[in-house]
Amino acid sequence: MNVKCILIFILFFPSFVCNCQLISLDSTMSKARSEDGYQNTSQEFKQFDGKDVKGHSYSKDSLINKITFINFWMENCAPCLAEFGALNELYNKYKSDKRFQFISFTYESKENVLRIINKYKLQYPIICLSIDDVYRLNFSLGFPTNLISDRSAKIKFIKCGGFDKIERAKEEFENVYLKIIEAELKSDLK
Repeated sequence: MNVKCILIFILFFPSFVCNCQLISLDSTMSKARSEDGYQNTSQEFKQFDGKDVKGHSYSKDSLINKITFINFWMENCAPCLAEFGALNELYNKYKSDKRFQFISFTYESKENVLRIINKYKLQYPIICLSIDDVYRLNFSLGFPTNLISDRSAKIKFIKCGGFDKIERAKEEFENVYLKIIEAELKSDLK
């Protein structure tokens, strides 16, 4: 095999493993793939418009003046499924706090999402977007990706990846996400 063939393979192989699309990873956001995630990114959440499966409209403007937890998932992702219980708990813990909101994005069809909501008893808003929009919004990081934005829609924390064991997913939510949300809500009182 000559060098030219190897170079072509290296350049195009990622397109075959990523749904036949070349997905470029924002190098600054690649820190989100670390075990500790990426804090204080100083990046704003990107513009979007969508409706959840109940018909409620959301956009980037919906993030203003709220601490927002944002989740990205897909059905064929074991860590995404393992997080569902912890996500429900997080949503239920803060849903009555007017300073907080929870949004979940997927590229699954509305029909699939309704089936999954029923199967896993999901209670939080889920917005179905195109695969391109989901990857654009989660910085092409993959699944699951979770982030927390502040009242000005700046990303305070983002992390890609998770655990395929329910107990480990729950621990991560308790030890990481809940602490960051609590800190953001406390700073919001100042």
